[in-house]
Formats: sequence, C-alpha cells, structure tokens
Amino acid sequence: MFLSLLAVIWSQSAANDSRTYGLHRTGILAALANAGLILAITLFIFYEGVHRLMQPEAVEGWIVVAVAGIGFVANSLSALLLRDGEGDLNMRSSVLHMAGDAAASLGVIVAGAVILATGRFFWLDPIVAMAIGVLISWQAWMLGHEALHVLLECSPKDVDVSDVRQHILGTEGVQSVHDLHVWSMTSGMPMMSAHVVLQPGAAFGQVLEALHTCLDQHFEVEHCTIQLEATDRSDIERVKH
Repeated sequence: MFLSLLAVIWSQSAANDSRTYGLHRTGILAALANAGLILAITLFIFYEGVHRLMQPEAVEGWIVVAVAGIGFVANSLSALLLRDGEGDLNMRSSVLHMAGDAAASLGVIVAGAVILATGRFFWLDPIVAMAIGVLISWQAWMLGHEALHVLLECSPKDVDVSDVRQHILGTEGVQSVHDLHVWSMTSGMPMMSAHVVLQPGAAFGQVLEALHTCLDQHFEVEHCTIQLEATDRSDIERVKH
C-alpha cells in the first residue's frame, strides 16, 4: 500500500526537459512490483503450508477467529473504498492486496470456527491458506502480465490497431498510412503516432484536424503525433522503424 501511495504521488509530478512525459509510469512499476511481491508471499505461504501439513501444530481457535474477523472487516472496507480506481493498474494492485487479505481472513474464520468447535482438524488452517494462495497468485500473475504489456509498449487491449488504420485511411484526403504505433503511457492513457501520406491537392491543415477529431472520438486517443507526407517515404523510413 505504501508503494502504491508513493507511485500515486510521483505520477503527479510535472513534466520537464529531463522527463518530458513526467513520471506517469511509476504506477505501472508499482503494480509490477506489487504483483511480484504477492507471488513471493504466496510461495512462502505454500512452503509453510506444506510444512504444517507434514508437522501439524495446534491452533488457538478463539485467537484465530478474533484476529481474522478484525482483518476481514478492515480489508473489506479498504477494498470497497479503493474499488472505484480499479481502471488504474496501480490501484488494482492495492485492491488485490486488500481483497486477498479479506478472502484469507474469511477462510481463516471458517477454519478457526471448525477447529474451535471440534478441537481437531488443525490441518484446515494450512489447506485454506494454500487454496486462497492459488486464487490470489493467479490474479497477481495477470496483473503483472498487464503491467509488462504497458512497459513493453504493446498495443492497448481496448484499441484495435487494424480498426485505427481503417479509420485513418477512411479520412478524406488520405492516400496511405505507415509506421503506425499505438501504446499506453500508463493506465487509461493511450498514445499514437503515424506517418500519413496525403492525396495530391489535399489540404494539410484540414486533414490533420479531421484525423485528430476521428481518433479522439472513436478511440479516445488524445495524444496523437501524426506526420503528414506529400509522398510515400515508407521505403526510406522502414530502415529505422
């Protein structure tokens, strides 16, 4: 949570000449770090769970239920408060922490109640822990995969590049498009660059305005860098792209 908070603060830093995009990607780095941390903790829980199954230890039912109950309430409230920001990967990593802890607490309450009622079945404690670990580790893996997707500047999942290309080609005055790139700076911040070849006699200003309007309205891509060309230079530029 502290790591996520730092990322939120740093991501609001203003851009300057040395960091022309600011520090927006600190949130993605925090999400990746949190995903890795969750996976590491899960592996440790599995290790301890197997050890407890091989060498069962007595469990104090009342203590387990009381502490887990407090944890369930606190973590559930925290997850509910943060859920509105789940579109952001950094916030999703925080919600995953809270939801995972809440689920773990609920499982522990059930296990603790059974142990308290029967005075037996101590093996339920590690079994519940490992079962919850499977669910949380899968979510952490998916979260880390999405963070890497952004860091590797892959196309956003909600943007169809072929559809973007068709919209550009469908704009009046456009002859062809090449070196089309779509990526995300951070969650919810898609960006695009393209080299657009114009038809003879097309008005540069009108075509540029039409392209920006189209991309903003259809794909919500506000930051577009479009290079307009009178002749197709793709053969020359392909060496560098």
